[in-house]
Amino acid sequence: MSVFRKTTLTCPACAAAVPFDEVFSVNADRRPDLRAAVLAETFQSRDCPQCGKTFRLAPDLNYLDVGRGQWLAAHPIDAAGRWKEIEDHDRAVFAKAFGADAPAAARIIGDRLAARITFGWPGLREKVVIREKDLDDVTVELVKMAIVRGMDESPLDQDTELRLVNADADTLYLIWFRVPSEEFVEGLKVPRGLYDEVTEDADAWAALRAEFDGALYVDMSRLLIPEEPVAD
Repeated sequence: MSVFRKTTLTCPACAAAVPFDEVFSVNADRRPDLRAAVLAETFQSRDCPQCGKTFRLAPDLNYLDVGRGQWLAAHPIDAAGRWKEIEDHDRAVFAKAFGADAPAAARIIGDRLAARITFGWPGLREKVVIREKDLDDVTVELVKMAIVRGMDESPLDQDTELRLVNADADTLYLIWFRVPSEEFVEGLKVPRGLYDEVTEDADAWAALRAEFDGALYVDMSRLLIPEEPVAD
């Protein structure tokens, strides 16, 4: 089931108190409207009734889509530096819910789920898009690396991220975002053939692909963001 909690947030523009339904868990099988809202980039977004300012609550939720074989734990973008700590925690959460530590009936469901963690709304939306377009998320990350390698000047730095936002039979559509503001920086159209080349040239990409073996955090940033030390 999808789990909500009624709370009150402060409008960032006028400081008005705004009633809000905060989501902790999304069941996309039972609530396809919530999945549609994630794709439409309106999920957990609200207009302030006093000043009209649109603002969005940072993601901090679990997302389950059994029909598409997907379990996601989405976290705020400012937690990305702790990805290793969070990955270890969420691996244990998944094990208890659907993995080795779960009841037998839940393990049957878990066998059909790919578990992932994400940070920020573009990261969550990207995973939903990848599954909708029947792509492999590890290969998508390798494609991003191929794109960055082939650019004379790349927008890539600690304040940007590259996300797949759509795909069709011929083209992958990607956008560079500024983080944490999610501000648009630059769009890219990449021939679908690059994805096919990375898939087929297994030997050339074997070492980098192995970096994602058993990973829940399947993201190019895994190899680029130094892990923040765990506080004592």
